[in-house]
Amino acid sequence: LMKNVTTAVDFIVTFKSQEKTPPEAISTKDFIAEEKDVIFSGSANKSCTIFNIIDDFIVEEEKESFEVSFGVPADVIPPCNNSMVTIIDDDKIYVSFDREVYNVTEVPYNFTDYLIINITGQTDIDFLYSLNITFTDGSATRPMDYSAENRICSIYVGNSTLRVPFEIVFDTVDEPLESFRVELTVNDSFNEKIDLWGAIQTTSVFIIDDDDVQFDIDEFIKVREDNKTVIVCVRRTNETTQVYNVKLEAKENTNGRIADHPHDFIAIEQIHEFLPSDTKVCSLFEIVDDEIALEGNESFNVMITSISPEAIIGVDTSNITICDDDTIKPYTEDYEVDENNGTVTVCLMKNVTTAVDFIVTFKSQEKTQPEAISTK
Repeated sequence: LMKNVTTAVDFIVTFKSQEKTPPEAISTKDFIAEEKDVIFSGSANKSCTIFNIIDDFIVEEEKESFEVSFGVPADVIPPCNNSMVTIIDDDKIYVSFDREVYNVTEVPYNFTDYLIINITGQTDIDFLYSLNITFTDGSATRPMDYSAENRICSIYVGNSTLRVPFEIVFDTVDEPLESFRVELTVNDSFNEKIDLWGAIQTTSVFIIDDDDVQFDIDEFIKVREDNKTVIVCVRRTNETTQVYNVKLEAKENTNGRIADHPHDFIAIEQIHEFLPSDTKVCSLFEIVDDEIALEGNESFNVMITSISPEAIIGVDTSNITICDDDTIKPYTEDYEVDENNGTVTVCLMKNVTTAVDFIVTFKSQEKTQPEAISTK
């Protein structure tokens, strides 16, 4: 609450949050209705207090508002209107594959399996959301090894899961472990309401075919630069009584935007022991957060370079994409300058370095309520 003059004494103002008539935001559901007595200092030009908003986690609500009224002493002219507070819905629906890896066994007939997408979040209205499902061949290819179509999946009110079908083809060929990947993205028009943060956006489907011992590394991995590490897993199929030593090497690749050592990742070798009871062993590789914005995504490889004793190597290379997550946050400050200086130097700062230069337009102009006059 503001006042137009100073006063010789302090006085009490009663702030009261309440539902409008007719109501939009509901007390106990959207906000807390409260009365608060606040001292308005005689020398101050405004007095403030805080009211609590309730986050109900409901997506696609309409904007809702409540009002705050003000009680003042009898010798003070009350404000001519209440203050309106509008609550803007910022809740989202979260979607994710239920796992990073699906293992399916080829059987002597074609069969249909399903990928599961978990959905969390609720909405008050019957609104349709869309997800893009994209299948990408790896060592398993269409139509020889599996059958599936890229598709747009719809989410309706009340959905908690989606089932995405694919068909495994029985080809009678004795072959090593094969895989393809499936990626989950949001249809552009729903980016503000569907969130993939922390989600499993990419899942790999491994088709198990024969009885030979085989080792496969995760084929595709995406990692944020500020994670500073990436987990790479090697999987063994079929049972064995032997202990295997698997050698991994992180190195620069030759395709796409190349991440380089040591600026973007640390190139090292690691040897891991697979016991007969192990079906998966994971390694940590270091990512360098260089805090350079606008450099785009970069990638490097982690490869299985040897296995002892000898065994089948299926997927031998993991392509790791480092997603550039550095954000430019420009900031400035206020200046005071003596009139006889004739000039003033105004600066814009940024929080990170960038991979490229960019243009900034500085514009001097009068304030909305003019004080300094242009040309004068």
